[in-house]
Amino acid sequence: LRQTDFDDQDAMPLSPGLSGSVADIGDQQTIFLVGSDLRQAQPILAWKCRKAQLAGARLFAINPYRVDYNFTLERNCTINLNAMPKVLGKLLKAALKVSGKTHALASQVEKLDDCSQAANLASALIDAEKAAIIVGTMAMHHPNASEIRALCHAIADVTGASVNALTDGANARGAWLSGCVPHRGAMGATLETSGLDAQAMLKAKLNAYLLQGLEPGLDCANCFLAKEALAQADCVIAMSAFVTDELKAVADVILPIASLG
Repeated sequence: LRQTDFDDQDAMPLSPGLSGSVADIGDQQTIFLVGSDLRQAQPILAWKCRKAQLAGARLFAINPYRVDYNFTLERNCTINLNAMPKVLGKLLKAALKVSGKTHALASQVEKLDDCSQAANLASALIDAEKAAIIVGTMAMHHPNASEIRALCHAIADVTGASVNALTDGANARGAWLSGCVPHRGAMGATLETSGLDAQAMLKAKLNAYLLQGLEPGLDCANCFLAKEALAQADCVIAMSAFVTDELKAVADVILPIASLG
């Protein structure tokens, strides 16, 4: 619902997630957070990052707004949302220069300006025996998320770091594995015909919608598009643990469901 860029969905793993265990994060020597409010999204991982920092790890972060962490960062950068791919491109360029390696994306970043901060971070990733890049939900929801993911993987290839993608909610991985994604069946099975992603469903102005625990004005990347699509539909059935004025305004039928707890 909050994702808008699906260009690389066929190249995605069986399910997004960590490259290792949660405990492994606490053993890293360098950690780079990309678009992640870790304390809000994954508090246990935030605690593991704090453990790593207290043990001497170097931590860095880039976010589209100021994020306060419960650990000390060597560099906590707030950048324009649209600049995130460019900043990662500069980091890739610096990593290629520091490591002396090459990469398929090298030609796409070679004209970017050199950056001393990027060079410092590249060196930290390369010099560490254990380094992790954590891609948070702000990056996963970015309008150019596929570009960000590609750049993070390229940086990891050059520096030797691992890439760890954070997902939405408590069981997003289970949804991927069970086939609740438009382009795959259960356990990654190939589909003869792919379905529509959430944004495509809303843009298509379908005749009917089934909402599962959804608040149109709060849960969608484009709330205006969601409300417009639901308003024009012939039938909207909502399954929800709560009844709100907004939901009553768009739903023809509201079926009660139990909340977890």
